[in-house]
Parts: sequence; C-alpha cells; structure tokens
Amino acid sequence: MFFAKNEIIELEGQKDYYVLDAAIVDNEVFYQIQEVNESGDDLIGPKSIIIAINNKGNLYVEDVNDTNKLDKLSEIFAS
Repeated sequence: MFFAKNEIIELEGQKDYYVLDAAIVDNEVFYQIQEVNESGDDLIGPKSIIIAINNKGNLYVEDVNDTNKLDKLSEIFAS
C-alpha cells in the first residue's frame, strides 16, 4: 500500500485529503478519501475513490470513474 488508512495526503496541488479506507482488488490499490478543510479539523465535500499506480518508481493517483469498479468498491468500502 502506498498510503495508510487515517493518513492525510496532499493531492491536486495543495488540497489535503483524509484516507478513510484502502482496499486491494485484482492486484490494484484503491483508496476512499475525503477532502480536509483548511484548518485540518473537519472533512468536507463528497467521498471519492482513487487508485494509486506505481509506474517505474513514480507514483500516480487517478480518480476511479468506471461505474462497474465504483459499484464494486462502494460495496467493499461500505462493509
């Protein structure tokens, strides 16, 4: 895993996100995250699911937009 559950990570140019949960599905690492407000003491906005990809030592993070994967992951993260 690249990020840990309950960790605050920085994405999208200075926005902080709280890692709510993580799951490995079909050898891919997915995270459920939610934005943290500027003071760092409250979660704001909707939850989202991202995938972390390691490509030749570089870590890339992408939003998951595939509805089939989102449905499957939503079930995993809800349990």
